[in-house]
Amino acid sequence: MSSKQWWVYSDDEPQGPYTTEQLLELDWVTLETRVCPVKSADIRPLQEFSELRTMVGAPQESADQSEAAMEASVGSTTDFFKTEPVTDEAAFAGSSRLSIFVSLSRAWEIFKQHFFFLLGITALYALLALGLSYLGEQIFLTGGPVVMLIWYIAYSLFFLFIQLGYIKIYLQLLDRQPTATSELFSQADKLWAYLAATILFGVVSIVGLIFFVVPGIYLMVRLFFYDFLIVDQRLGAVESLQESWKITVGFNRQLAALAAILVVYLINFFGIMMLGIGLIITLPLTALALVDFYRRLVELSEPPGESAPDNQEIWFD
Repeated sequence: MSSKQWWVYSDDEPQGPYTTEQLLELDWVTLETRVCPVKSADIRPLQEFSELRTMVGAPQESADQSEAAMEASVGSTTDFFKTEPVTDEAAFAGSSRLSIFVSLSRAWEIFKQHFFFLLGITALYALLALGLSYLGEQIFLTGGPVVMLIWYIAYSLFFLFIQLGYIKIYLQLLDRQPTATSELFSQADKLWAYLAATILFGVVSIVGLIFFVVPGIYLMVRLFFYDFLIVDQRLGAVESLQESWKITVGFNRQLAALAAILVVYLINFFGIMMLGIGLIITLPLTALALVDFYRRLVELSEPPGESAPDNQEIWFD
């Protein structure tokens, strides 16, 4: 049997994680019980996972039924800003279509559940940025160029460090794991790998944009997810860039990734237009959506027992 691990939902609370064997031995689990693979947001009834359904002997649904179910689930994701709670998370979590809009739907549900916590850590980031910027201005007025250079390096390293902490928190929220503000300062061991990868990413992107605009954009899209991989999979600088290249293989994934990046920047642009206050909402929402999108790319790249298909369907409406 598979050693894959699962969260099992009882009264909307995750239990576990359990291995596949342990899950199937639980006497209270039925075909309608919602389950979710560990490190995934794909929450669905047990019977919708083929590897579980076949083990318990559930009848296979016909191709027409599967297609109809997919269309119904996609149709229910279009209004992710509804204020009432979603009673069937499988309506959007189970879609196999690679889409930033599906990821935004999932992100919105998580954002509503952790509204005050996310607002608090985003406001903390803003306060740190404003406070340290003011301190930098004072150093610029009173200190010499050497002092200013030292300050700029320290300032940049601090915010790279903090960004790793935010990624960790978003990953934990997506995985339904407990988290806390202290996680912002928990990723010091990954700082130098993140710094090196960021420099490499910047050099490749700038050179590509200067000499070949379209190839430059292409390289940025292929390498974009390196920071998530450093935190999530504890990869080094070069390895994270290589893995980002791997999970974005294929035209459809690259197009979906480009759309995701553009949509996220557009949403945050609207946050800036609202006197910057809107960023308190848009920044955590879009960050959660990108984390979910990244996790979806990883899942599609390494499905159990076989290689991911290159013709994965993408969805933009």
